[in-house]
Amino acid sequence: MKHLFSLIILFCFALQGQCINIGKPSLLADNKRWDVWQELTLKGQLYGQKTYQIRYVRDTNDEFRRGYIHFSSGKTRFATIKLPLSDFECKNFCVDSIIQTKRGFMLLISWGGGKYLYNMEYIFRYRQGSFFLDKIITRLFQPEEDEEKTTYKRMKKPLKMKGIIALPELLN
Repeated sequence: MKHLFSLIILFCFALQGQCINIGKPSLLADNKRWDVWQELTLKGQLYGQKTYQIRYVRDTNDEFRRGYIHFSSGKTRFATIKLPLSDFECKNFCVDSIIQTKRGFMLLISWGGGKYLYNMEYIFRYRQGSFFLDKIITRLFQPEEDEEKTTYKRMKKPLKMKGIIALPELLN
């Protein structure tokens, strides 16, 4: 009887808090969909009265936890960059940082392994109330040959950050 009573107590402790969200939709798991890894708030004279949020997030509803860069103003998301899955779509893909610049921000990523390692800088500028991808700087390292090559690509027509964009599409 003593062991049965102990099991019931342990069972109650194990279930404690499991039903906390029942009947409260605002607390359901869907609100926990995005796991924020990095966040940058942009405000100041360049942006006038507006404040922008750029967030690197992971989708907790996705079994692979795909990453995204969300662009928001207030509570309105106006653009999203869909990132490749590390090791499935792009070997060792990593968002290194999101950095504010004088005219906007920079997204720094790295990927590759073995013979080729890439570091890429996506430079976004703020103009006329919108963000545009302006330039991509790519550094290719070839460790076996001890070589480094840097390429600069200025967008012929800067790409406006609007809607959903897959990161590989930014290279075209």
